[in-house]
Amino acid sequence: MKKRQANWGGGGDGSGIDDYGCGGSDVSAVAWKANTPYEYRVTRGARLGPKLWEWSGEIFKKNGPELVYRYKIYGGEYITFATTWAELIGVSCTDPKLITQWGNPWLANNSGKFRIGHISLEYGNDACFRSQEFIANSCKAKWTQHQGAIRPVSQAGANLLRNNNGLELVEEYCERKPDSTEVAIAKAYVQAIAGGSGAKRVSGAIDFAALGCTPATVWDDDKCQKLVFNGKDGKTLLMEAITAASNGDWQTSNIKSIIPEETLRSIMTDGSNALALELFGYLSTQSDGWYDYLDGTDKAKDVLRQYMDSLK
Repeated sequence: MKKRQANWGGGGDGSGIDDYGCGGSDVSAVAWKANTPYEYRVTRGARLGPKLWEWSGEIFKKNGPELVYRYKIYGGEYITFATTWAELIGVSCTDPKLITQWGNPWLANNSGKFRIGHISLEYGNDACFRSQEFIANSCKAKWTQHQGAIRPVSQAGANLLRNNNGLELVEEYCERKPDSTEVAIAKAYVQAIAGGSGAKRVSGAIDFAALGCTPATVWDDDKCQKLVFNGKDGKTLLMEAITAASNGDWQTSNIKSIIPEETLRSIMTDGSNALALELFGYLSTQSDGWYDYLDGTDKAKDVLRQYMDSLK
C-alpha cells in the first residue's frame, strides 16, 4: 500500500516566529472508504508569538461529528487563499483511474461563515500526463480531479496518451455579494485614501485613521496597504465590494454608494489625491495584471472605469 498523506502546507516545526507550516501528515492508518465524503478543516487556535499561531488540521466524516484525523500545525494570522491537489507519486499508466472531487470551500471568522471568492487550483501528476482539474458547478466553487490512466495500456499506448492529452485549467472568480462589514470597510478605505469627511472606522473591524492611512500613505505597506480583514487589504476589499453591472449600465452597480461622486471627483481633480488617482488607474485598467478575475464587461474594473469616465 502506498503511503497516504494529508498535506496541510509548508514545512517546519513551529519553532520560530517566521515558521509557516508543518507539512505532510501520514494518514495511512486511516480506514478510508470509497464514495464517502470527508470534510477537511483548518482552524486557528492560540497565538504563540508575534507572527506565529497554532492551527489545527482536521478531517471529519461529512455531515457528521465523527473526527477521523487531527494534526497540530503552525502558521501566520490569516488564510489568504486555498489550494487543492491530489499528488500521485510513482503511479503508472496501468494503475486504476483515481477521481477526487472537492466542493463547497468556506472560510469563517467571528462575523460568520462565508464562501471563498477565489481559489488557486494546482495540477496533480501521473505517468500519462493526463491530470485534469475543472470546476463542476455554476457557483464555480466545486471541481473534480481525474488522475491516472483510463484503462490499462501498453508503453506505446502511454506514449500516445502523452502526445495527445494536454492539460487544461479552468479557474474563475466565484462571485458572491459582499457582506455588510466588507462594504463598510470598502467605504471607509475610500474616505481614508481620499482624505474625505466620511467615516474611516468600522466598529469591530478596522480604523484606517488610527492605522495612518491617508492620501499621502496610499502605497505604504504598514498603512493603507496593510492586510486589515480576512487577510485582505483595503483596495482588495474595495474591488470585491463593487457589484457587477447589468447590460452595460455601470449605474446598476452599487459603486456610487461605496465611492460617492464628490469623493471620486476629488480623487480625480485634487492634486493632494494624486496617489489615490494613480491607484484607481491600476484598478480600472483591463488586463493589467491587477485583479484579473475582475476583468471583463460589467465587472468591477469596467464599472470603475465607466464611473471615472462619466466625470471627465
